[in-house]
Amino acid sequence: MEFFAAVSIWFWVITLVSLSSLCFFVEVHESGMWAAVSFISYFLLGYWLWDMHPLKAAYDNPNTTFFVLLSYLIVGIIWSGVKWFNLLKRERKKFDIKKTIMIKDQGRPWDELREDHDLLYKYFNCRCVKDIIPSADNNKGNIVRWMAYWPVSLFWAVVHDLLHDIFEFIYNLVANTYQKMANKIFADL
Repeated sequence: MEFFAAVSIWFWVITLVSLSSLCFFVEVHESGMWAAVSFISYFLLGYWLWDMHPLKAAYDNPNTTFFVLLSYLIVGIIWSGVKWFNLLKRERKKFDIKKTIMIKDQGRPWDELREDHDLLYKYFNCRCVKDIIPSADNNKGNIVRWMAYWPVSLFWAVVHDLLHDIFEFIYNLVANTYQKMANKIFADL
């Protein structure tokens, strides 16, 4: 408790701004470079303003540093797998929606449509079905960013994604009722 009382309000303001910028650069802007700039800036400010010495502490405690870094890497790898799986589920959902629209528009089965390169380009912006499947190589930046900044990414997933899912669920519960209200009010049109 003494630590909290001893640290100035500026410590908390700068920490909050740094964490907010990390969330923005890691999850919204998807920029690993700017996330690194934000992260390094925070530690440089900590060094200059509050006499924080994380590199000296790491040097003075090599065993602890090794196990902390190893643990951080392992959790980062696991978290990037969770994020990759979630990305694949979102992309599959988008694909299924576009595929349904394509089948409805064209009036032909998917087995025929999947060979029509012009239609694939029109609906999916690619010329063959295998290009629809997300590739780890094309998402290297995302995967590395999820590994490197997993605490921020996890925080974002809990706060943003969870809240989004909750409110989307609530919306789905009430949307039908709201539409019935609108249809009733405008029934004479």
